[in-house]
Amino acid sequence: MSSVYVPTSSMPAVFRAIANANPISVIVNALRSLWIDAPAHDDVLFGVLWCLGITAVFLSAGDVALPARHRPVALSGRSGSRPRPFSSSSRWRT
Repeated sequence: MSSVYVPTSSMPAVFRAIANANPISVIVNALRSLWIDAPAHDDVLFGVLWCLGITAVFLSAGDVALPARHRPVALSGRSGSRPRPFSSSSRWRT
C-alpha cells in the first residue's frame, strides 16, 4: 500500500496510515514534488534517510549471513607488482 497511484488523501484512515509509513510513498512523494517544481518539504530528506537506513540494515544482515570465511580473498601483491590472478581453488576461503 503506497501513494504511487492514488494520493493518500483519498484513502480511508487505516490505509492512509499504512501508506504514509511506507518508504516507497515517501520517495514517490519526493520525486513527484521535484518533478512538478512543488515544495518537497521534508520528503527528500526522509526519502534519502529511508534509503540509507534500508541499505545499512541489509548490509549488516549480509555481513552476518555471509561469514568472513566465505568471502573472496583479496588479491595480494607488493606495491608496483602485478597482482596474481585467482586460481579456481584459492578464490574462496574454506
